[in-house]
Amino acid sequence: MSQEPRFGVLGQLRIDGGRTPGPAKHRTVLAALLLSARHPVPVERLMSVVWDDRPPASAESVLRVYVSALRKLVDGIRTVPGGYLFDVDRDAVDCHRFERLVVEARRAREAGSVAEAAEGFRAALALWRGQALADVESSILRREHGVPLEEARLTALEERVRLDLRLGRGAEVVGELRALAGAHPLREGAWALLIEALHQAGRRSEALGAFQDARRTLVDELGLEPGAVLTAAHRRVLNDQGSAADRVSPEGVAVAAPPEAGDAVRFLGSGGAAGLQMAGGMAGYPTAQAGAAGYPTAQAGAAGGYPAVEAVAGARGAPG
Repeated sequence: MSQEPRFGVLGQLRIDGGRTPGPAKHRTVLAALLLSARHPVPVERLMSVVWDDRPPASAESVLRVYVSALRKLVDGIRTVPGGYLFDVDRDAVDCHRFERLVVEARRAREAGSVAEAAEGFRAALALWRGQALADVESSILRREHGVPLEEARLTALEERVRLDLRLGRGAEVVGELRALAGAHPLREGAWALLIEALHQAGRRSEALGAFQDARRTLVDELGLEPGAVLTAAHRRVLNDQGSAADRVSPEGVAVAAPPEAGDAVRFLGSGGAAGLQMAGGMAGYPTAQAGAAGYPTAQAGAAGGYPAVEAVAGARGAPG
């Protein structure tokens, strides 16, 4: 489905034609139904989110009035045993379409279609109009849905930027990454990507400066030194090595192997998804010492848009 979603929660609540239901509690009821589109929402759940776990004695009858008012605005709100259901195509709700597009982008990345995956993430992120549930006055919905949605947005953004770096777009994403690091100064991954982008753009001194800014922020705010992600990115700049994203082209051609991997590294794929095979149990660059990738989980290779990694010796099993 390519047209604009009919309903939106990724920003202020929005329904067909850009309209929004006026009263705050009406918005909360509608948001709860949209977030669970095509799934029943019990009356007790709706009372909980509308009145933040403190419903009045008249809550159930008042809720029926709210639902009746919403039915005058939108079609598809059905009464089901014990609650209500919004019978609408999930793809017509922006948060559910966002999730679908992200899944499809990850599949494209895993298949080696780097440019297609980057565009998929870009399409998913374009659905956002502001903070999720921005005008919904329910602390429960914000905590249970708004916060996870925002984390999903930031993760998708970082995944898309990694793909852009693989496509040699470092100079193009510097401004975006400065804004991201400024908005989330304790997010080490954002700083690492900014360092990678500046380095790829040939702005080595600025990349080193960004690391110092990140380190100062972490020490001042948390009393912590940078972790493996940042230190690995910093080391690459100091050694003037190609960034982690420079190793494989969109066609799966090796561009630069990390020097520390030595002869143990060889590329397996061609014309599509490339595989990286190395000895010593270094699958997915699990530590800073495992290579210049700097993404410290066993799934980092796949999740970050890098080539699939296979440990041919010393592996302890597949990641969970």
